[in-house]
Amino acid sequence: MDQMEYLHRRQAFGRDEQRESAQQPGDPAQGVHWHSPFGFRWIAVYGAFLLSPFLEACTDDTPTTPAGLDAAVQSAMGITADSARIIIDPHWLTLEGTGATGTLTARVTDADGNAVASPQVTWASADATIATVSEAGNGVGQVTAAGLGKTRVTATYNSVTADATVEVAVPLTDREILEVLYEATGGDGWTDDTNWLSNKDLSEWYGVGMSGDKVDDLRLYDNNLVGTIPPELGGLDELFILSLGDNKLSGPIPPELSKLRRLRDLLLYGNAEISGRLPPELGYTGGLEYLSTDGTNLSGPVPLTFANLDLTHFYFDRDNLCIPAGLEAWLTTVRETEDDYSVCTDQITVDPGSLYFEAPPLGDTARLAAEVITAEGNRVDDATITWSRADTTIATVDSEGLVTAVDYGVTQVTATSDSLTATAEVEVVLTLTDRQVLDSIHQLMGGENWTDTTNWLSEEPLSGWYGVETNDAGKVVSLLLGHNGLAGPMPDILAELGDLVTLDLGGNAITGEVPWALGDLPQLHTLVLNDNALEGRLPESLGSLAALRYLHIGTNELSGVVPRSFRQLALDTLYAAGSGVCVPPSLNEWFVGIGQTDDVDRCVASLAIKVADLSSLTFYAIGESGTLSATHVSAEGDTTHEASATWSSGDAAVASVDVLGKVTAVGEGATEVTASYNSVTASIAVEVALPENDRDVLGILYDRTHGTAWTDGANWLSDEPLSEWAGVETDESGRVVELSLPGNNLRGTLHASISQLDQLVTLDLTRNWITGSIPPEIGNLSRLRDLALSVNGFSGKLPSGLGALASLRKLNMVATSLSGPVPASFAALELDSFLVGGTELCVPPSLATWLGAIPQKDSPPECAARVSVEPSTLTFGAAGQTAHLSVTVVDAEGNVVESPKVTWEAADRLVATVDPTGLVTARAAGITAVAATYASVTAGSAEVAVSLPGSDRAALEALYHATRGDDWKDNTNWLSDKPLEEWYGVQTRGGRVDYLNLGKNNLDGQIPAAIGLLDTLFILDLRGNAIAGAIPPAIGRLQGLRDLTLRDTGLEGSVPPEIGNMKGLEYLSLTNTKLSGPLPETFANLKLDQFYHSGTGLCVPRSLAAWYETLDKPDPLPCIPDTSDRETLTTLYDETGGPGWRDQRNWMTDKGVNTWEGIATDEEGYVTEIFLAWNKLTGSIPPQLGNLARLEVLALYGNDLKGRIPPELATHLPV
Repeated sequence: MDQMEYLHRRQAFGRDEQRESAQQPGDPAQGVHWHSPFGFRWIAVYGAFLLSPFLEACTDDTPTTPAGLDAAVQSAMGITADSARIIIDPHWLTLEGTGATGTLTARVTDADGNAVASPQVTWASADATIATVSEAGNGVGQVTAAGLGKTRVTATYNSVTADATVEVAVPLTDREILEVLYEATGGDGWTDDTNWLSNKDLSEWYGVGMSGDKVDDLRLYDNNLVGTIPPELGGLDELFILSLGDNKLSGPIPPELSKLRRLRDLLLYGNAEISGRLPPELGYTGGLEYLSTDGTNLSGPVPLTFANLDLTHFYFDRDNLCIPAGLEAWLTTVRETEDDYSVCTDQITVDPGSLYFEAPPLGDTARLAAEVITAEGNRVDDATITWSRADTTIATVDSEGLVTAVDYGVTQVTATSDSLTATAEVEVVLTLTDRQVLDSIHQLMGGENWTDTTNWLSEEPLSGWYGVETNDAGKVVSLLLGHNGLAGPMPDILAELGDLVTLDLGGNAITGEVPWALGDLPQLHTLVLNDNALEGRLPESLGSLAALRYLHIGTNELSGVVPRSFRQLALDTLYAAGSGVCVPPSLNEWFVGIGQTDDVDRCVASLAIKVADLSSLTFYAIGESGTLSATHVSAEGDTTHEASATWSSGDAAVASVDVLGKVTAVGEGATEVTASYNSVTASIAVEVALPENDRDVLGILYDRTHGTAWTDGANWLSDEPLSEWAGVETDESGRVVELSLPGNNLRGTLHASISQLDQLVTLDLTRNWITGSIPPEIGNLSRLRDLALSVNGFSGKLPSGLGALASLRKLNMVATSLSGPVPASFAALELDSFLVGGTELCVPPSLATWLGAIPQKDSPPECAARVSVEPSTLTFGAAGQTAHLSVTVVDAEGNVVESPKVTWEAADRLVATVDPTGLVTARAAGITAVAATYASVTAGSAEVAVSLPGSDRAALEALYHATRGDDWKDNTNWLSDKPLEEWYGVQTRGGRVDYLNLGKNNLDGQIPAAIGLLDTLFILDLRGNAIAGAIPPAIGRLQGLRDLTLRDTGLEGSVPPEIGNMKGLEYLSLTNTKLSGPLPETFANLKLDQFYHSGTGLCVPRSLAAWYETLDKPDPLPCIPDTSDRETLTTLYDETGGPGWRDQRNWMTDKGVNTWEGIATDEEGYVTEIFLAWNKLTGSIPPQLGNLARLEVLALYGNDLKGRIPPELATHLPV
């Protein structure tokens, strides 16, 4: 084991370069493990920076000073100005029990490095109740253990001091230490704990390697360890490799690990909650070569004692840890480490970084400690620190950092010293008693209808409540409510009954999923949930119930496979027949070992068919079509979405189906469509039913807009008269004359059959989520007077057929995604109201007079001529290649201009040229725009890319020049002749660039269009730079890009729709940029796993609502139209000292007013709330606020406003 092999590879599941953990040769059983050094870059840092004494230890009797050390490093290592030095050996002394003795030896060297003979050293113990120390002559200190614990022992020679740690502890065997690790890190819930805690030899315990009878290798990476690293691990004195990466460990790294003098590899990466500082004591772990702490929450300076280490690999989180200036020279000696690190500056730290109070009772206290630490890592003992808090209604803090919980919530406490600040988060949470939990269960599960509620909600002891058993402490241990009329979903609050041993809820009417939180009941022995209506999958968390022996889930509506985590359960009994779940083949052996079982299903492969673009596979017109997709689930529960199935139709006279699963209605009737994949088949019913009357048409509306989820669907699809259906009015003959369903959660498309309601006078579908185009057949509703489709996701153009609606008087299309010119046919309409704000509609000049005559209208823009160039993109693979572009010009009236005279121009003639006929010639690598101009003012363009051998280099050079590469923080090898993979931040595969990470590298400028030439790019990270301007549309050429990170930049404008072409994109971060406006409709093409856009002005149009819901994110900022309310708010800003407000976020910007601080609007963009309390407003309240017709809340208290309250506000009675 005299050498290691280090491999470097990027895997598809990571976010950056992946590094393999160190592996000893001859140990193939451990396999190869990969981890991401940057996978946790998003973790906020609130950790404590505790300053520990710096120690020095050498293996030679005559120590030498490492060359090139900064003065601060030498000082921290006990070296005086004249290079005198004191060293204590060992740096950590462990005494086994009270009365035990040991020695510490202080070696003193002079300025020349010569040992001082018989130095007169004085010794002192920081805590004599743990250990005493006496002088034994010749620099030796005799240490005697007085009590269990740790203390610091100091040696002083003249003015030079050094410290060592003395620990008094009961010795543990390696087996006992591993048992401590198991208990401290939730061993019962580990992914693999084979043979742990058994009597088998330690070498047979999972992840343990032995050398003789001592543990020398411990590899438990990616094994679901949860908890803190126990300091007892420092007792494994022969440990060579410690690999705990990619777990859920938390808390600090124990300094006791420095006792592992043989330790070569310490791998703690990917534990996001490991926090605090790197222990200075690690600087004395003599043999350490490989240290990986990336992806943790460690923070502060790397200890100066690390200058002692001869590391070959050092990976750390560059965002959180910093390098003292004195260690930069040392860092250059490390063969592989982080290049883009931060040099430490002075800072203030707060310990702990967060406080957590459980109440009632309120009033508990806890103390925060703050320290000012210099850039070298030294504590400033006489620093003046002041404390403040963000919200005194939640917690207070005194001048000494004592925090008192006042009320429930989250706030921040800040420590300040001069210009330095640090913050700790304070959370006060409500904790429930068992009585309160049972009260909640009664309320949430229909307690008023239970069969037996004896003593429930009374003051009687809980043991007297029906079905409740308690222990001697009064804690609930059994809840026996089977066959008792419980209804509704199981609440997560059940997991608050932490002492629960038996839970029997069988034979009730419980719905919903089995709560994941049940996995938090460590003592649960019996779980009975049979004969309910539970659905969904069994949660993996139940596999961590180490005490569970009896599980009954039979007769439910569950689905999927028994989770693999269940193999950890030592069940005596499992009843699951009729539950809907099955046992996969991989759990057969586990299942056979259970004593009592029933006839539970065994898993087999299955195929499910889903309708991708319709609410059902019922067609209501010949020629209609819908798309099917097939999902294959293996016997193990592994899923293949959009499987390449073979499709067939049972009756081609009713419906046909193509090879991609597209079904088309051919004739009335019913049939089935069948999919086949991997010898598994499935079928779905298809019906073609043509509507014959108003009832049929309303049924189609209900189906296509997901009527089962409507807010009010009273009587719909029933046999009641149509006039009794919610939102429907009929005439005397029963024909529908009004259909009014505003704000009713209609989702889907509006079917053309709506035109068959030929007696309709009013159609109001406002404030819903209807997408797609407006059916042109609506133009057949000759009696229609009011048409309101505002605040929906409608897209496309206004149908010209609406111009035939002679009876139409009101038309409202506000806040939709409609675009293009208002049809010329609208000149025939005699409208009283025409509202199209918040759309992309324009009015042709010929309709200006018509628009002016309408009494109620907003201000749509006038249409201009439009030029379109085809094709919109060109790509050349060689210089000299040519291609023709064609142009179409549509004038402001929407008419195509015959043989338009246009002029052509290339933006960058070094890349491509264009002649007067539109012939484009490729010249050199790059991307440019070729524009066609009509009538001197209107232009359309095409994007032209010239991709030549070496284009990647040209693209990177363009990026360098466009973003002031000479001023980058690191531009190593850029513009040189070296291979691209040697340029800073660049990685290649097969000679092409596939990875570009220039985050936080001082890029300043705009992203050039040439970035689109890097068409093999897999990861692009430009975060944290001063990049401004727009995102170039050419970025849409990066079809293989998986991760795009542009957060924390100055990018502005709208998001180019071309990003929607990036079909491989999974991760997109635009957070904290100046981007604004609606997300492009093309985003519906993306299948993102993660999308971040907080801190921007980006909004989500209703046409993308269904797509956005697939991201499982909080409700987005909705897109709203601009209204005259913006002018009123501008007046408020101007007249109340807006530039001096405490918070004026987004005020006076082009972003939607619903992003302005303190402003809320309705869906149509009208202000409903102004909340600017305590915001340093001055002057007087402007009377123009009376123009805000929909204002409901006005809060301006706590400011310095003067004068009277304008009487104009009296017009708003709701305020």
